[in-house]
Amino acid sequence: MIPAQLLDKFRVLSLDRVTRIETAWIRLLHVDGSTGERPSLTRQIHRELHTIKGDSAIIGEHALQHLAQRLEDLLKLSEQQGFDVSPELEELITTAIRALATLLRPDDHASGELDLPALHARLDRALA
Repeated sequence: MIPAQLLDKFRVLSLDRVTRIETAWIRLLHVDGSTGERPSLTRQIHRELHTIKGDSAIIGEHALQHLAQRLEDLLKLSEQQGFDVSPELEELITTAIRALATLLRPDDHASGELDLPALHARLDRALA
């Protein structure tokens, strides 16, 4: 059993990471590719997602771990497309980022509205 204090700290730190991921993702979509900012933003998102994925595995939060992994995969796909992504893929990645935040707030009423299996199915289709 994970001590409540440790779990709370994990959630706070991970929510901060999700905020940084979402901010970087939005910038990434709107930055001019010639500025050289994309590689830095991409590395930041990868690093934050990788940390959430690893920390989630250690804590035993496998839903978070799996979602972070799928987001890493989608980021790689977006990168391969030169971040010229369809509106559908942009919305899916944004939705998945927000789902991470929802999972990190178990007392949030929105967590009951999150259809994780449907989201995973959408992620899997996008990666197929």
